[in-house]
Parts: sequence; C-alpha cells; structure tokens
Amino acid sequence: MYTGYWSPCGDDQPPGHHHHPVSPAMLLAREIDVDTATPSKDGLVGGARPVFLSLEYLVDAGAVSPTVKITTAAGGSSATWSDDAPAEGYTVRQAVLSAAPGTKVTVAVNNVLARLRWCELVCC
Repeated sequence: MYTGYWSPCGDDQPPGHHHHPVSPAMLLAREIDVDTATPSKDGLVGGARPVFLSLEYLVDAGAVSPTVKITTAAGGSSATWSDDAPAEGYTVRQAVLSAAPGTKVTVAVNNVLARLRWCELVCC
C-alpha cells in the first residue's frame, strides 16, 4: 500500500558531480498485528529514513491482566514502551518510539488486540 507521497531518491551528490538517474520514492504503510492467538510478533523497519511507531490497541471488558509492550533493537541497543495496566476499550498512542532502518521491532501482548504501524520511505 502506498500513500502517493513521492520524492526523488539517490540525489545526495553535491552540485557539479555526475548524477545517476534519480529514482522516485514511495511512502509505504507497514504494520504488525497481535492478539491472544498470536501474542508476539517481530518485524523489521526498513526504508531510507527513521520512522515513528504508532500503536492501536483494544482491551475487552473483563480481560485478565492485559498488557502491551513494544521493543526495538538495533546496533546493540534497545528501547521499550509498555502499558502494564491498559484501560478497557480502544486506545491510540502516536509516536511511542522511533526506529531507524534496520531496527527489529517486537510487539507482545497479554489479553489485548494490538496493531503497531509506521510508514517507510522507499526508493523504487
């Protein structure tokens, strides 16, 4: 899926140098879905620029010990965001973490339905 955002890629050379053909760029929406049947999934952030990770999650009435956790790992370092006592109902959290291309992202839940989303700028 793409949003129609286009810009040139590969035009990083200083003025006066020979330019290679410039490729168009496209913004791709990426997501990871988890639920009680599949409570943990990994994903890879790619593209040409760092991204912000946004999270949607739903806690059903009466859910026992619901939790949601996002972990990023790259280059020997990691970062974590979590909600250890999410409220019942639907929640949206924008830009919970940032991630550079090449970052492994893990979403883990307990008794929660969640979707992690981000958009990657890719050159075609």
